[in-house]
Parts: sequence; structure tokens; C-alpha cells
Amino acid sequence: MGGKIKTTDRTAPPKLTEIVLEINANGKIQAQGLARCSLAKLGSVSAAAAKRACGAALIGHGNVTSRVSLPGQGAFASNGLLLAFNGTYRGHPAVFAQVESGPPLPLTYVIVFEVQKTKGTFGTKLVGTLPEIASEYGYISAFDLSLGATYTYHGQKRSYAEASCPAPAGFTLASFPFAKASYVFEGGTTLSAKLVRNCKVRGR
Repeated sequence: MGGKIKTTDRTAPPKLTEIVLEINANGKIQAQGLARCSLAKLGSVSAAAAKRACGAALIGHGNVTSRVSLPGQGAFASNGLLLAFNGTYRGHPAVFAQVESGPPLPLTYVIVFEVQKTKGTFGTKLVGTLPEIASEYGYISAFDLSLGATYTYHGQKRSYAEASCPAPAGFTLASFPFAKASYVFEGGTTLSAKLVRNCKVRGR
């Protein structure tokens, strides 16, 4: 999932405060038996250090672009690598997305996505709250995240993210809303987009 944020008149957009990723009810996220990383191990460390500390809990990757406007220095973009780790937050399953950006202003921060079960078309929701970036002088302008990891639990191979094909009886193909991404900004504005995909029933 991912997206880019910009205004039609090229002015700075309101700050992004929340990212919500929803997965179709025919898909599921399972982390039973998967290693977990603690949030404390990811704060103020490099991506390499995060991998050393929590490599067994790595479940995804991506990229983040932040735009920073410091007083007297103008605006510039800072690109960063995103590493996603399995964890728990406030007693609930979570994804810790650690971001490390490079020059001209190195930044390290963590976006915490709480994994929630919902009802309806989308059965799983990942709610990510954005931290302050560069002491409130920065904002995220582009974001992408891919989740997926395989591991072994009690001798069985498992996948962190799995899905079945919701084709009606007698059909081999189906088109369905696979996922939805919503971006919430300061002031309450929300932009959303759905990802529609086709699938084929295995063995038919």
C-alpha cells in the first residue's frame, strides 16, 4: 500500500496525522508463533541496528519521503527506508514501522500501526498514528509499505498475511476490493483509495 501527498496549487498540505490500512475480510493477519520486537528497541537506532535487534520479527519493508521546512533554510525532501516489525502495543497486535532517512537531515522515528479486527467488507484494520517529524517542521509526502513474511510454527509453514479467493460457487475468478488506504490530516480532512484485484480459485 502507498500513496503520494501534494496539493493542486503546490502549497504545503496539512500535516498527515494518521494512516489507516484496511484488508478485505477474506484476508487475515496471523502472528501466532512469530517473533516479536519491542518498541523500545527501535527508538533512535539505525535500520541496521534494528535488524540486528529484531531481525526475526521483520515482516515488511517500504519507503517514506518527508518534506522538511526549517526556519531560514527553506524546504527539502528527505527519503527514508522503512522496516516493519511484528510487535504488541497496549496489549494488542501491532506493526512497528521504523523509518530511517538520510541526508540532508537524518531522521529516525517509528510509526505504530495497531492491528484491529472489524466487521464488513474489510475485516482487518491497521491504524497508524504519525509522530512529530523534525520537531514539527516536517511532514510525510509519500509512503509505501509491503507486508508479508513466512515462518515456521510447530513444524508448519505459515504466512503473516494470507487470503482466500471470494469467488462464488461455480466460478473460478473473482474481482474484489482487496484493500483500502485512508489518510487523515490536521483539520479532519480524510482522503481514501481502494485497491481492487482479481483472484483465481486454487485447483480450478
